[in-house]
Amino acid sequence: MKIKNIFIVILLSFSFSLIANGKAKTKNKTIIHSFKLKKIINKYYKKQLIGDLRKFEKKTRPNRISGSAGHEKAIEYIKDTLSKNPCESCQFEMDKFKFDLEQAFLKSNRLSTKSNIKTVLTENIDEFKDVELKNIIWKKEGKSQNTIVLATHYDSLSIDNGKISFNKRFQAANNNSTGVTIALQILKVAASLKLEKTLMIVFLDAGTIGDQGHSQLNQYLKSKNTNVEGIMDLRMLGFDTKISDSEKRYGNMRMYWPFIENNSKNWPLKSFNFSKNKNRIKVEFTPTHNNGNFPFLNNYKKAGFPSVVFTHNIENDFDSRGHLLKNDFIEKINQKTYYKAYKYISFNLFFTLLSLQK
Repeated sequence: MKIKNIFIVILLSFSFSLIANGKAKTKNKTIIHSFKLKKIINKYYKKQLIGDLRKFEKKTRPNRISGSAGHEKAIEYIKDTLSKNPCESCQFEMDKFKFDLEQAFLKSNRLSTKSNIKTVLTENIDEFKDVELKNIIWKKEGKSQNTIVLATHYDSLSIDNGKISFNKRFQAANNNSTGVTIALQILKVAASLKLEKTLMIVFLDAGTIGDQGHSQLNQYLKSKNTNVEGIMDLRMLGFDTKISDSEKRYGNMRMYWPFIENNSKNWPLKSFNFSKNKNRIKVEFTPTHNNGNFPFLNNYKKAGFPSVVFTHNIENDFDSRGHLLKNDFIEKINQKTYYKAYKYISFNLFFTLLSLQK
C-alpha cells in the first residue's frame, strides 16, 4: 500500500511538472502565420467581451470622474489585470501629473463644445482642486525598439443638468469602458506572445477633460526618446446605429487622423492595408480628416508621432444621447459592431507587432 501511494505521489508530481512546463511554454509563443493569429483573436468570444465590459463598469461604480472613488477603483482594476498577466520583457509604471484647468479649456474640442464643458468645469471647479492624475503605462519589449502605442482613456465625466457629482452613478460605458476593455484584452494576448516590435499600452487619465492624459503622454514619449511607429487611440467603439445614421447602414466606423487628404500613405501602420483583407471583418474604419474633433492628434503630429483615433462615425452618426451624459449605459451599445471592432483592431495590430507576411 505504501509503495502504491508513493507511486501515485510521484505520478502526480510528474503530471504537475508537465502542466507547469506547458504553461511556461505558452509564454512568449511565436506566431508566424495569420491563421494562428486569427484563432487566438477569435477565441475571445463576444460574450466574454461584453462580460468584461460589465465587470469593469461594476467594479468602478459609481463613476470614474478623475479624483473620485470609482476613478481609484479603475486604477486598481487595471493594475490587478497587469499583475495577473505577468510576462517576460514587460515593464509597468504610473506617470503622475496635476490637473490643469487652463489646459482643459485650451484643449476643448468640437465634442466638448457640444456638451458645454467649459461652463460645466467653471461651475464645478472646486471638485477638481488638487486632483492628482495618473497615466498607467504598460510596455512589452519586442526584438525591435520600433514602438506601437495603444492608448485609451479610463476616466469619465458625466454631466447631469450642468452638474458634476462624484457620488452619482454614471456608467460611461461607451465613453470609454469600450476602449479600456479592448485594450486590456490586447494586453493579455500580448503578454503571451513573442513580439517583433515593441508594444506600449497606456491607460490615460482626464481624457474627457481637455485630453490632459494625451498631452502628458506626448511629453512622456518625447522625454524617453521613444521610437514611435504609430499611436492608436481607442474610444467610443460601441455606438453604431442605422436609423439615426445619415448613411443608413451599420459598421461604418471612422479612423480620424491629422491629415486633410484621404491617402493611405499617411496611415502610420502600413501593414493594416494588407492585413485587413486577410481578416475579412465586416466593419469599416474609414480614414477621415480630424477637423477639430481630437486636438491631441495635431500635438502628436507636431512631435513627429503618427497617430489615429479609432471610434464611431462622429460626423454622421453621433452619440448625442450618451456622450458625456448619465444615460451612457451598456444596454445602448451595439454589441455586434463592438465585437467586430475588437477583432478588426486586435488582428491588424498584432499582424503589425508580429511582422507577419502571410
